[in-house]
Amino acid sequence: MMDPVPANYAGITDLMKSLKVSALHQSEKADFEGAIAEVKRMTSLCELLHEGEGYIVHSLVVITAAAIIDRAIEEIADQIADGHQPYATELQEILEKRNSARNCVKFSFNVEYIALKGTIIGLDEGEFAQFAELKLPLTAPGKSPSPFVFKPNETILRLAEWCRVPIRNLDRAYYSEWEVAADLLQKPPVHQMVLSGNFVGETILAIGLPVYDKILVRVIDGETRTQLTILKLALRRHELDRGSLPDSLDALVPDYLEAVPVDPYDGKPLRYSKEGRFVYSVGIDLVDGGGSPEDKLGPDVPDPTIKLVGYGE
Repeated sequence: MMDPVPANYAGITDLMKSLKVSALHQSEKADFEGAIAEVKRMTSLCELLHEGEGYIVHSLVVITAAAIIDRAIEEIADQIADGHQPYATELQEILEKRNSARNCVKFSFNVEYIALKGTIIGLDEGEFAQFAELKLPLTAPGKSPSPFVFKPNETILRLAEWCRVPIRNLDRAYYSEWEVAADLLQKPPVHQMVLSGNFVGETILAIGLPVYDKILVRVIDGETRTQLTILKLALRRHELDRGSLPDSLDALVPDYLEAVPVDPYDGKPLRYSKEGRFVYSVGIDLVDGGGSPEDKLGPDVPDPTIKLVGYGE
């Protein structure tokens, strides 16, 4: 039976980390069946975070949980030796079939829209009712626009668009498309908020949605980690079966991959160095710097890289 889902961020991450430790302990003993069982528990928990009734969890929590799973699978892959190829295949299938962090973000944006819309309606009907649209003119005769104008209907429409564009772009795992959403979510300068004729509404949005652009970057980073890990497992399987790494990623298709995983940043196939023994992405700067001989992951690092530890060694 799945453990109860903790109701706080620390409890969730602690539970995920303890399951990861258990999985790695099993793999170090070559008990890959036990290790995979723990990975499946982690995956089920991650799905419960946004599917269970009563659990409204911020998407960053889900992204963190998914990253812990990816890291556990990556480290287990380093332990898999000749004769255990089916376990590498099973781990790869877990990643390929798992609900991605992007689906969790869709849920989060929908929840935030409902919550913030309720706040706007509550303010309109309560403390700020005197500033509601049509109750206070934008410009009094001979005076500048009032900085306290509140247009609840316009604010809700802006909120809907701020949520709709990221959700629409989440299905396109290419950074050029995500930039559109990130630009839309930028907080406007104060003077623009004052001159907008909806200062109260713009302030509510600026306070309620400041982390959405960060969520988008975190999701791209999480998707990159997942795709790199899938690629690492496919390369691991190839070497265990054939005694060496392939000369190119195209050699993995169709026996080990249906297609070479796409880099979420630029939409092109992920990169690979047989000599350097690593796989990598171009990263947020979209510049191919050749990767790194060591693991280097994160949304701000150039060429996020996963090293192929233990291959043929």
